[in-house]
Amino acid sequence: MLDLTADSGPRTTTAIEEENDMAHIKVLGGTGYAGGNIVAEAARRGEQVTAYSRTAPTQPVDGVTYVQGDVLDTGFLDEVVDGADVVVHALSPRGELEGRLEKVAAEVAERAGRARVRLGVVGAAGSLKAAPGGPALYQSPDTPEQFRAEGRTMHTILEALRNSPPPWTGSTSAPTPVSERTPPARPLAASGSAAMCSGPTT
Repeated sequence: MLDLTADSGPRTTTAIEEENDMAHIKVLGGTGYAGGNIVAEAARRGEQVTAYSRTAPTQPVDGVTYVQGDVLDTGFLDEVVDGADVVVHALSPRGELEGRLEKVAAEVAERAGRARVRLGVVGAAGSLKAAPGGPALYQSPDTPEQFRAEGRTMHTILEALRNSPPPWTGSTSAPTPVSERTPPARPLAASGSAAMCSGPTT
């Protein structure tokens, strides 16, 4: 699991919890596989959750607010960040986002940074390095061709985030299956999602 938690500056986890015991977590791609699991887990833990997607969920989670919209609309992205404690980016470079996700991710990161909102990004394992100093997994000849484009895109997004101001967290982990859940204290407020790694904040 990749831990890229950065210093959150003046808006720390402690400050969020002191202001309001319930974090407002907004999930982009909240009806997809990763996003849907994050939404369900956050709601189960009693957080205020808003899921953003192009389509309505087939199995909505009780207590979750669902909003349909287009992430290519900058006004829609403004709404996602507004009023959030944590924004989780769980979009994939598929369909109409193929070749466009890098720009969307950069715009989300810019808005989150400006608003001092914590940002979590769920990526693809292909963006990781196979060994220290080595190539990324998507560059390996053993990686099937159908996974390379997605890994390349998420690698580009990861590198851009590494060069951007905090606070943000990255993960390539899939959400933990229900049967394997461990109930830690308040990881959602600390890291942005059940699939994210939590790390030190100051």
